[in-house]
Amino acid sequence: SSALVSCTHCRDKSSPNDNSTLCECVLGYFSYESGGTCMTCPNGGVCEGGTSLTARPGFWRASPGHSSFEACPSPSCQGGHLSQCAPGYTGPLCAVCQAGYGSHDKSCVRCDQGLSIVSWVIFVVAFLLFMLLLLQPPGNNHGIFSKVKILVSFLQVVSEYNNSMGTAWPPEFVKFINLASLVNLNIMRMTSLDCALGYHIDLYTAYIFQILVPVVLGAFMTFLLGICYLTVTYIPCLAATRLFSRYRHQSITTMWIRNAMFILVLSYPSVCTQILSIFRCHTIGDHTYSIVDYTVECYTSVWYSFEYVSFVLLGVWLVGVPVLFFIVLRRFNSRLDDTMVLQRFGFIYFMYKRRFFFWELLELVRRLFFTSLVLFVGRGTPTQFIVALLVSGMTVWCQTFFWPYVERSDNWIQLTSLLGIFFTLYYGTFRQSDQTGHDPNQPIYTALLLAVNVLSIALVVVYLLLILFQKSKPLVGMAKTRWKGMRRRSRGVRAHSRLRSDSSQFMSSLRERSVELMSTGLPNHIY
Repeated sequence: SSALVSCTHCRDKSSPNDNSTLCECVLGYFSYESGGTCMTCPNGGVCEGGTSLTARPGFWRASPGHSSFEACPSPSCQGGHLSQCAPGYTGPLCAVCQAGYGSHDKSCVRCDQGLSIVSWVIFVVAFLLFMLLLLQPPGNNHGIFSKVKILVSFLQVVSEYNNSMGTAWPPEFVKFINLASLVNLNIMRMTSLDCALGYHIDLYTAYIFQILVPVVLGAFMTFLLGICYLTVTYIPCLAATRLFSRYRHQSITTMWIRNAMFILVLSYPSVCTQILSIFRCHTIGDHTYSIVDYTVECYTSVWYSFEYVSFVLLGVWLVGVPVLFFIVLRRFNSRLDDTMVLQRFGFIYFMYKRRFFFWELLELVRRLFFTSLVLFVGRGTPTQFIVALLVSGMTVWCQTFFWPYVERSDNWIQLTSLLGIFFTLYYGTFRQSDQTGHDPNQPIYTALLLAVNVLSIALVVVYLLLILFQKSKPLVGMAKTRWKGMRRRSRGVRAHSRLRSDSSQFMSSLRERSVELMSTGLPNHIY
């Protein structure tokens, strides 16, 4: 008997296999089973026909059975059927460092490379300088403080680019960002604590650590000022010395209030970022992970506990600090020029013109937006950069229109820093939306990006050197006067010594001549 074989046409997006026994998907399409319905290859996948579906480099999927791919936050995803990670990486999106590796510059590096030693040295030196700054008695250093404050505000925004704006910045610029994180009191980012402690620091540990940073700084500052107070009060012999004579009971109280306000301003952006980090979650497959730490799953009992704490801290810190500054400015509005008010709370308003004494509140909101709130505007999308660019352009316009600072140099430094932020965001917008194929990591783009951000630092350094030069003029004049007096006295001493030497030589020769005459007798014509 003969068998009848009926042939059918393959449906669209499929073609017969080599034996013409089955219809398989063509290149660019895939099906879950042989002969099944062909579907378009998803974004991030590689479809070579049939049931083949693998991850493209730079993308990750939860398991071979999933057809959705997620873009990796770093170039650690090597793709393939099992979504392989580069050496040192593991976990969801290959965003977790393996044992023996520590996080550094958003990358996982071996702990034996000693990358954290330099960071720890920089941190310790900066901490000591910071403590010396807090121990300075109240004085007329407003010109220096205002410029340093503008620079710190600028670097606080720069330090969060890598965290808040979802794009791959050039490696050289990432190093600059991590150095800037020093002023943001973000020790976790500067130093690889994973390597130092020997285990992974998860989101919850980092959360507690960052929240306690201003508390620890305040306690240590109180301890140092307490030592000064006890020394001035109970040890008169030391109180009269030059080291402690500058500290009096009233000045120590003023220093404590001033330093507390300074710590609040300095730590406000980093603490707000840490508080809001609890709410940033990313659903991958059947699990939801924290974007900050992909080893932590959201919506667990521990996560809900930290969520409740974060809601409380949102009112105490994120809203409470600006409200505190508003109350202080409102209460002392008519006494802003008083010496005591200026020494205690002048850090908030002294650099602004009197009609703009509230400008620091707007500065707090600006830093809060660029370091924290912008995270929730579609991180890594062109929309996020466009919104940030519009807000940045608005701040540049406000600066040029109102010119709020008292000193002209402060206005120029602030305008330069705002333009640096604007052009950096423009670069990010261009990188996210460019479809022309230009490489945004070209050296020329990286050099321009670094130049516009380093310019503000250079201006501050130049102005500080000019201020120090102006302050050193009286000291230089005093030193010149003393040097001239010393030279005159030295010339007088040398002249006196020469006169004494000549007199002694004359008397010596006279004595020698007298002895000679006495020994030889007087001449005959004398008689």
